[in-house]
Amino acid sequence: MKMNYLISVIVPVYKAEKYLNQCIESIVSQTYQNLQIILVDDGSPDNCPAICDDWAKKDRRIVVIHKENGGQSSARNVGLDIARGEYVGFVDADDFIDHDMYEILLHSLVSTNVDIVCCGSRIVNEKGMALRDRYKHEKKSYSGTSIIKALFYGIDFDEAMWDKLYRRSFFEDIRFPNGEVNEEIVLMVKKFVSLNTLNHIGTAKYNYRYNMQSTTKSKYGRKMSVTIKHLTEIKEFIIKEAPQLLPDYYFLQARYSKSQLIRIYLSNGAKQEFKNDFRIYRKLLVESMKYVMKSKLIPKRDKIQMILLKYHLWGLLYRIRHM
Repeated sequence: MKMNYLISVIVPVYKAEKYLNQCIESIVSQTYQNLQIILVDDGSPDNCPAICDDWAKKDRRIVVIHKENGGQSSARNVGLDIARGEYVGFVDADDFIDHDMYEILLHSLVSTNVDIVCCGSRIVNEKGMALRDRYKHEKKSYSGTSIIKALFYGIDFDEAMWDKLYRRSFFEDIRFPNGEVNEEIVLMVKKFVSLNTLNHIGTAKYNYRYNMQSTTKSKYGRKMSVTIKHLTEIKEFIIKEAPQLLPDYYFLQARYSKSQLIRIYLSNGAKQEFKNDFRIYRKLLVESMKYVMKSKLIPKRDKIQMILLKYHLWGLLYRIRHM
């Protein structure tokens, strides 16, 4: 199938000079070449602005936007405002993609006429060496409520923006909330509830760099408290718009509360500094467990972690996570 659709690839850029060249190189060298590559310099104080400008001189497909720092959501929104492609993808500046990622995603999306297509991701270390694959399984198609259920369970795919290819119409009536971390989750839930179809190609094509200094991989801080607001907003939305999905929602609540509790434990002094957050996350986890613990979809390891967090047995949990 010969395709000539334009894909707009949006890359928020901030403090990523160590990895930015590899990121951009992986995009410009895609086997599918009809790309609009939007590099949004979000007021980066390092050498990133110059790196972006240098690449723009070498490749006419690249558009560079320099703006004051406003966070990843703000940068993505700026990219969406100037995106011209029929399809839209996102890449984080400290990550990189396989050379055929967009060709394969586009072929799946167009040939099956679905709304969104996604791939698995590969966890890589600081040097870009593969550690393990996530969401790598047989090809799957989802329709109707199975899409939002799969999103809540987080077993086949999750709410990350960068491992997916979207029709631009997906973003016609929405933008990311500025100044928030984990900003994707509320947006994705609200859109996925009414989504008709989604494909998963089954293979890992996105390389996610495990870098503790980046926005999405940092330890617990004040900005993380917004997760509580997100969960509350999602729950209220589900109760109002799709109450039949409430039992499935608790899988998302369990995933997020468990993750943030572990983050707090791993951050020196955070349990005392954010004791109210800790109390709320633990309450949310306990509330979710009556739905999650009896499910065969949740790995035994995750269930053990939840039990240990419920009873404040962090020492045991820490040893299990490092076995």
